[in-house]
This record gives sequence, C-alpha cells and structure tokens, in this order.
Amino acid sequence: MKALIPDRRSMYNKIEAQKTIVTLCYIMVRLRNKFANNLKLEIGLFLLFSGATRTAIDTMNNIELSACYTTVNNFKRKLANEHPLKIKDFFKEQYNYLYIYNLDDYHDIHEKRKPDTVTLSIAKHMATCVCKKVKACAPIPIIFNNESVHNLANIDAMAFQ
Repeated sequence: MKALIPDRRSMYNKIEAQKTIVTLCYIMVRLRNKFANNLKLEIGLFLLFSGATRTAIDTMNNIELSACYTTVNNFKRKLANEHPLKIKDFFKEQYNYLYIYNLDDYHDIHEKRKPDTVTLSIAKHMATCVCKKVKACAPIPIIFNNESVHNLANIDAMAFQ
C-alpha cells in the first residue's frame, strides 16, 4: 500500500485511497472469475459501441478487463442476425393485437464544430422506438374502393401462411 499511497497524504485521504485500492482489487479478482465472462463481453460491447478501436479493445483484453475484439464483434453480428428473426416470431405469436408505435428520431446539431483530421463535427443522434400493445380494441373501420378491408367472414388469416 505504501507504494501506491504517499506518506504526505492526510489520514482521511489515505483511508479513501485504501478503499479505492481494495475496490480495484475486488474488480480484478472478479474479472478473472470464469463466471464473469458476460461482464467482460459487455465491457467489450460498450467499448465497441463507444467507438473504441480494435487495438483498444484487444489491449483491454490483454489486461483481462474485456473480451477480445473478435469475440465482441462475433457476438454483435450474432445479435444483428437474430434480431429480425425474434421480431418476426414475436409478431407471429401476437398477430391478433393492435400495436401503436412511437418513433422518436432525435438529432442534436447544436454543438461546437471543431474540425480535426478525423471528423468534421460531432452531431449527436439517437432513435427511440416505443411499442404499446392494445389488447381490447375494436377494429378501426377502413373502407377501400367502397369495400371494407375487415374480415367479415371470420376466416383465420394464419391458415393461409
């Protein structure tokens, strides 16, 4: 501890620094645990989506704080490939309900623009999608070419898929 905490510090600062060191030791021990792989993967995903480079993620892997870039990238691809299938399966099960969507596409262009050798600006973008399921809802009457688009004969639409 003396190598990390100089003697010239006040007693309060020494105690706080000791707490920080103990906390960091616990984190390092926990990350070496075989059950902590999900945490390492999530740290790697956080780094990847924060814009960290492959080298940065692999460096964090070398000090055993993150999964390697290849693992993180493969997991990201797996999520991207499975997502449309999960959405499709969800709507196959829930086809008889009305869903209301609220899409909020937000762009923040009010920022200082300091071009450098890498980027021209740092405008922020965020998209949010909220889905609300409405269970008890009467059909909305839709008339097209003077014909109702509703299933008046009560034929099961799922039988034709």
